[in-house]
Amino acid sequence: MHLLNEELYPIIILPDNFMKADRFIPTDKEIERRFNINSPIRPTEPFKPYASESFVTVEKVDFWPSVGNIASMPLFLFVFFCIAVLIFIHELTSINHLNRYFGWIEIIIGGIGIRITVQFFKEHIKTYRKMKWVKIQKPARQIRIEKMEFELDVLMYPKRKAEYEKKLGEFEKELKQYSELITHHRSLLIRESYFDSIKSKCTFRTVTTDSPKGFGEKKFFESLDRYFNGKVYKDARIEELNRGYIPDYVIKFSEINVHFDIEIDEMFSFEKRIPIHYIDSNDELRNLHFYELNWVVIRFSEGQVMKFPNECCRIIEYVYNAIATMQYSTLYSTIVEKFFSIFQQRWTEDDVDIFLTLYNDNLDVGQAFRDMYRK
Repeated sequence: MHLLNEELYPIIILPDNFMKADRFIPTDKEIERRFNINSPIRPTEPFKPYASESFVTVEKVDFWPSVGNIASMPLFLFVFFCIAVLIFIHELTSINHLNRYFGWIEIIIGGIGIRITVQFFKEHIKTYRKMKWVKIQKPARQIRIEKMEFELDVLMYPKRKAEYEKKLGEFEKELKQYSELITHHRSLLIRESYFDSIKSKCTFRTVTTDSPKGFGEKKFFESLDRYFNGKVYKDARIEELNRGYIPDYVIKFSEINVHFDIEIDEMFSFEKRIPIHYIDSNDELRNLHFYELNWVVIRFSEGQVMKFPNECCRIIEYVYNAIATMQYSTLYSTIVEKFFSIFQQRWTEDDVDIFLTLYNDNLDVGQAFRDMYRK
């Protein structure tokens, strides 16, 4: 990912997973399992005792229904109706020519009335029990025991309440310590996951090479070595790359396991007089190889490192600090604000061809053109 405008120097390229690595956020349960941390348990608040109605002796309810109970009224009305009907039929049977018929009618109606009366009575008893028999008299001994337990609870409640308040205070302190511990270990796990994901995936070894170094490269190495003492390497071959790329400089930050590829771009090869660094050149492919290996790539122009070596070193340091602290949000704005004065336009292949023509025809004009791009 290009941090700055691709058409300007310096070119700063960070792998995408550098930005995504800090998105891993472990849960509290994961942290507890990983570091064997137990969350504090909130104490149980004691219940305030209250007097129960069971302390009062309850008389057993009368089994027989009362007239005042509305549920018994239909039953008595029906019984009176049956008695009235039987009396009426009995009077009719006193007439001789009707005895034969109404005697049987009297027996049938009386039997039906008795059967219905018994059924109504059973249903009424069920309803009556549901309504009235919910309270059963307790033995006096049991009531005395419950009353003594209640009085003991009333006596002990202030003490239990005070103990609860004390445990609650201890719980709140433990909860605060627990939260701080969880936050601390979460930060450790995030950093551990982050630095594991941004680790550069390959190593390098220093080799002897006859490849020529530009004047700007040699001069800039002295500034780099002073600024990052013991961390800067030149002529370092990357074995994992099939092409065997040799960066201009490698800065190895062992504390975060990240390698920086520092490149110094000249317009052309002085020996072959051909363009080598320009927009859409092979530099993009070279950058991609380092990008895939989790290397940070920073490219400066030759003019920048010759005129502003300290500023270039500070840009590298700002990038390193952003990676080490996982603070990328202000990196772009900080570099633009502090170092915009040394930014330089990248050149195209046509620009280099024009410069080579002027350089070959007139060294003074070519030098002036080169100085223009260095500015």
